[in-house]
Amino acid sequence: MPTPYQKMAHLLRRAAFGARPDEIENYLRQGFEATVDQLLNYDSTPEAPNIPAQPQVSNGAFDIRGLDIEHICTWWLDIMIKTRRPM
Repeated sequence: MPTPYQKMAHLLRRAAFGARPDEIENYLRQGFEATVDQLLNYDSTPEAPNIPAQPQVSNGAFDIRGLDIEHICTWWLDIMIKTRRPM
């Protein structure tokens, strides 16, 4: 039978991008139901302030003509790593 830690880790792998052990411990203190609510009601969780809403080009401005797959992939990976709202 899985432990609460294993259940929480599984939830965060399936509903988010996984979590570090310290994050899993924090979610365990919060409780399983509260964590599910937080994941599903992500509008109530403020996003990390250092995540740009759209990909940036080298000069920091948004210009669709200046985007290439490298910029878009970098932007998306940055979101996946830093987001507080994975859903």
